[in-house]
Amino acid sequence: MIYEEYYTLAEITRWQMETDIEWDKIDKEIALSQPEVLDQLRDACLIESYHPISTKRLLDLMWDDIDATGILSVELFEGFRHFLVLKRYLEEVGYDKPITDLELKKMRQKAVKGLPKPELTQELINFIFSEHFAAFYFVRISQKAKEPVLKQIATFIARDEFRHTRISHDLMKQRLEQKKEAVEEVLEAAYNFRHYGNEALEEVPVFQRNDVLAINSFMKKVELLTGRRLVDYIKEKKLK
Repeated sequence: MIYEEYYTLAEITRWQMETDIEWDKIDKEIALSQPEVLDQLRDACLIESYHPISTKRLLDLMWDDIDATGILSVELFEGFRHFLVLKRYLEEVGYDKPITDLELKKMRQKAVKGLPKPELTQELINFIFSEHFAAFYFVRISQKAKEPVLKQIATFIARDEFRHTRISHDLMKQRLEQKKEAVEEVLEAAYNFRHYGNEALEEVPVFQRNDVLAINSFMKKVELLTGRRLVDYIKEKKLK
């Protein structure tokens, strides 16, 4: 079972919010000297708060898949922990735009209104690569941030996101092995990829269109899944 291996890995690499983050060493002056970073963190925090909505859709679609539901349950816990950590960090440094439960509720109400009926392949692809781009984003934050505790937090979160991407990729690979004819569906879903953060926010800081390394890695992962290059699929699609 994939989920047993994943759970063991999650336990080994798990970090604790209270004991592993050096909250008492936060340098507020340095943190506040990078307001653009804090603004992006706030948006990333809102997106992480959306996990109970986006992950629930996948859980509903994959309720009969023991591996998937086991893995997604762990990812839901870890994603919401990211929200709590980022929210607390912003509060600790004295960021002047606090996040409230009322704001989160309104964001969810707006996000879910008018969403199309979910389709499994598209939802799973969106989930895999939303995590993929989030991982690269938090690597960039760990490099860009001057405040040392934020560097630490971003490194922890990036490590989680890379693990989420890998195991979600394995879930899709498993499904393709069971249904090889679904390759076209995966390519079409990759072509129509939409970061789930777009449901919550108009601009998604964790999806940087100019991050060449992240985009190239995305293309390579699609090729590894399907055995075909996404650029070739797009060319063929445009010729039809």
